[in-house]
Amino acid sequence: MSMSGVLIKSVPAAWPVSSLSEALKLSESGTVQMKITNLRTVQVEVPLEKPLITAIHETRSVGCVLVYLETDTGLTGENYIFTLNTSRLSVFDDMIKSLAHHVVGQDP
Repeated sequence: MSMSGVLIKSVPAAWPVSSLSEALKLSESGTVQMKITNLRTVQVEVPLEKPLITAIHETRSVGCVLVYLETDTGLTGENYIFTLNTSRLSVFDDMIKSLAHHVVGQDP
């Protein structure tokens, strides 16, 4: 589903189409009006099926920071940032959280 340049891949199964229509407030121009209410992150380590091996290094997992942007309509945007080891995860997580004030309150 696409509305005003916003691609919505899926909606919660519990939402009937009429509820989704009611949740997404449309302006007079027909665009979706919503605000980002929260930025949330989760750090995870993803094991690789086969390790990446070089002459000087072996990587058995990648670290990811999962990023969730929650809106006042109940929709949540999801993305991730990864690094080839977990030692930088907390730095990525702190960096992302430090930018929250730039997006919270904005229209996605």
